[in-house]
Amino acid sequence: MPPTAAQPIRVAVSLYDGGAVVGRGAAADDELCVSLKEAAGLALAASGRERERVELARFVVELVDLEYALVEHDGRGVELVGGLVPARVLGRDMVRRRIDEGTAYLLRVMDPELGGVHKYYHAPTDRFDDRLHTIYTASTLYTLLAVYARDRDERLRRPIERAAGFLLSMQRVAPAIPATAPSTTPWISGGTSASRDSSSAPPPSRSLP
Repeated sequence: MPPTAAQPIRVAVSLYDGGAVVGRGAAADDELCVSLKEAAGLALAASGRERERVELARFVVELVDLEYALVEHDGRGVELVGGLVPARVLGRDMVRRRIDEGTAYLLRVMDPELGGVHKYYHAPTDRFDDRLHTIYTASTLYTLLAVYARDRDERLRRPIERAAGFLLSMQRVAPAIPATAPSTTPWISGGTSASRDSSSAPPPSRSLP
């Protein structure tokens, strides 16, 4: 957009520190630079932050009437839409990074001993909830199997085997089967969950082909 416009350009600047808004300012002028300077000054004044804290904070600039925003990241402005940074260019390297990041996250939410997957993460305490859920374990296992089939990353072998063992340990005979029938027909309930501190025996190991 041009630096000047036929009507005032409304700009809002927000200052974030630790994920929270600590200052916000808004201004309007025919010149974009004037609006930006005034709004940024108001945001800084409202934050009451010292210079050292400001250098660690992050700015978000909104062009109000254009419904367009930028967020500061690594010293440059990045487009922000609905609180998310859109990927306007999708390349092989970016896809690879996202796969690696997603895989690392899935391994993190898996219990290292039982192989089940937690549902909730409490950021203030950096802790997961105490329950492991079969439905999330199953979807995580499916994803890890797909990554393993593609990359043959041997580091995934043990987590996959633990997750499979956890799912098998959570099976039980379907209620509709007569009591005299063999107890080898299992079913898995999507809502089934187990406490992390369960006293049940660890799941049996399974080997990948």
